[in-house]
Amino acid sequence: MPRSNAMSKQNKNLYCRLKELTGAVHRDRSGAVLVEFSIITPVLILLLFGVVDFGQAMTIDRRLSTVANSMADLVARTDSITGDELSDIREIVKEIIKPFPLTDSQSNEKLGVLITSIATDSDDVTEVKWTCASGANVSGSERPIGPYSSLPAGLADTNSSIIETVVRYEFTPTIGFLLGNYTIEKAAYFRPRVAIEVDNPGSECVASGS
Repeated sequence: MPRSNAMSKQNKNLYCRLKELTGAVHRDRSGAVLVEFSIITPVLILLLFGVVDFGQAMTIDRRLSTVANSMADLVARTDSITGDELSDIREIVKEIIKPFPLTDSQSNEKLGVLITSIATDSDDVTEVKWTCASGANVSGSERPIGPYSSLPAGLADTNSSIIETVVRYEFTPTIGFLLGNYTIEKAAYFRPRVAIEVDNPGSECVASGS
């Protein structure tokens, strides 16, 4: 009987010891989990923002494609276009881009539009006839009046012209403090529908002979 009591006491002591060890391991593991969680949480947050930013960038990319094609198509549907008409087109462009911001925190424009008429004569000489630039990250100097050799293959046909539109948007990611801003650009090319060339749109644009 005393031997049985001694064994029971030993078993009880062993059980208590195992319980203490299990508790210690559990506490150590809980601490490790907290450390791991504190490390991985910022990474998960950055990944979440990255997914959101990627989705927004893809949406803007599609809208810029729509804008570039719509602008080129509108200009190509006439034999001449005025400065006021170009301004109206730019206002339509802004509506298509919304709800994405058109200006940054310093009120600088984020959207830029470049419209150019490029013609090829009977001698197969291709020249920029006129160009209009408006907004951010665009300049008429990108398409200087005179010889031009950067049209995509197959567009510089003899005695013809092309309306080129370039649209740029300065995209600011949510994690821009890490990646910075970057520019999304789309271009489109349409042939005039009712004339060989679309006439010089006016004084607000740079044109040959001006």
